[in-house]
Amino acid sequence: MSISVIIPYYNESETILTTLVSLACQTYKPDEVLLMDSGSSDKTSVLIDQWIMNSGMTNYKNIYSGKMSPSTSINKGIKASKNKFIAYVDCGLEIPPNWLMSNYKLIEEDGNDMVSNLVYTAGKNIIDQSFIAQTYGFKSKTICLPGSLINKDIFTSTGYLIESVRAGYDVDFINKIEKLNIKRVINTEVCLKYFDFNYCQSYLSGFKKVYTYSLSGWETKGDLKPFIYMGMFILFLFIVYIEHYYLLGFYILVRAVIIPFMKSNYKIEMLMPHRILFNFIAGILIELSRMIAYMNIFEIIRKKLKNIKG
Repeated sequence: MSISVIIPYYNESETILTTLVSLACQTYKPDEVLLMDSGSSDKTSVLIDQWIMNSGMTNYKNIYSGKMSPSTSINKGIKASKNKFIAYVDCGLEIPPNWLMSNYKLIEEDGNDMVSNLVYTAGKNIIDQSFIAQTYGFKSKTICLPGSLINKDIFTSTGYLIESVRAGYDVDFINKIEKLNIKRVINTEVCLKYFDFNYCQSYLSGFKKVYTYSLSGWETKGDLKPFIYMGMFILFLFIVYIEHYYLLGFYILVRAVIIPFMKSNYKIEMLMPHRILFNFIAGILIELSRMIAYMNIFEIIRKKLKNIKG
């Protein structure tokens, strides 16, 4: 079975060489590797070209796809790939040498259409860890789309990933997979992990990332998170307004302790005072950035409706 590996990238000069070496060390060699440049403004593309030339890996192709979202770059990679099976992976991940081989065996032996892996999230500094605790879970293993080996025939049924979005395309795609009863298995023997920051370097970068991700949240069918998060933030404002501070205390308990505790693997660490403080700050910033993004979406919808009526 021949496999095409698709890697979208945008300004990954600090991590791209590690990603390339990880792929070159795979025990099962991919037939082709398509590196999809989403409009990088740093030297990532130059580093890739130099690595390909120096390594002699002629099956590695650096493709400039223009300034675009990750989902659009992935779609272009899928369409450009020449093999029946594709493996999609992100930059910045430590890829075990047996990644492709292990996934390949599950496809061949069990007749699955798709194999996904686990990603281990721990965080690099306390801010990174606090955002991880609020989202994926501190020192937890999460099932995700990056790392998956996929039969390209699947896209005939599901369609391609949602175009022009920064996030949510993976959730939307998995929802379609489950709805169509497509055979997907989780490979628990292979776990990918980040070798740099897992989520963000600072509070500002974390705020910007959540804001950007939330702008496309409404386009993910079946994803209730935008409604849940908006409801939580409205509840917070209502509690402050009615001055029922015991309810505010409960809200802080949920956001600073219960959510990180439930999501994280190392639960006892989530009860340490300094982690509670950082988790709460991250939680409030997440709620605030999402709310601003959702309000921006409402304004866009209002203008569109006004133009239609006009």
